[in-house]
Amino acid sequence: MRQARQDPRIRSREAERKRLARQDPALRAHEAERKRQARQDPTVRALEAELKRQARQDPALRAQEAERKRQARQNPAIRALEAELKRRSRQDPTFRALEAARKRQRRQDAAVREGESAYKRRKRCEQKLAKEQNDPYDSTDDEFDEQFPNEKHGFTCDACDRWVEEDLTVAANVKSEPMEDNVTIPQCAFPHTGVQNFRVCDSCKSSLDSTVRSILKSSV
Repeated sequence: MRQARQDPRIRSREAERKRLARQDPALRAHEAERKRQARQDPTVRALEAELKRQARQDPALRAQEAERKRQARQNPAIRALEAELKRRSRQDPTFRALEAARKRQRRQDAAVREGESAYKRRKRCEQKLAKEQNDPYDSTDDEFDEQFPNEKHGFTCDACDRWVEEDLTVAANVKSEPMEDNVTIPQCAFPHTGVQNFRVCDSCKSSLDSTVRSILKSSV
């Protein structure tokens, strides 16, 4: 029997026989019914689940499956087909009802809810950190403005952290010559911060001015 399977002519005839069988509506219906009954057998379902679980634990098989999916996603025809199938599914009332029920049951799961809440908290934290990295000195005042748009709350000096009512001055805009020193001086105290965007109160502004002037005098 094994030698017969190695014969190309026998393999070809066997493949043709199976191909013709798949085109027979009665045989296809019989095969579908057989598979349906098999799926209803708990033993068969358990065996199939175990085989799939073992397959997922095989690194080589996982890598092969990932590569197959990656190549499939690069195929425009497959992407278009998947998009069309999803679109049709969304238009199916039965599918929409099943999907809504699945999501409802998922939301009722305490572990799932906690996981989703943790994910949302992490995303909010990441967004806040990204915003502060882009402009680290606007976050507190901006949040207050958003929550209390009609309230005058003053400002916080980025150098001394004191609360002041008047507007602040950006360190790079302090009018002294050379202006670069206005950024160089606080940069020594805050080496890992973009001090050119520091917003300083009048006291820190005056201190910055006097420090720059003293540097200029000592360099003469």
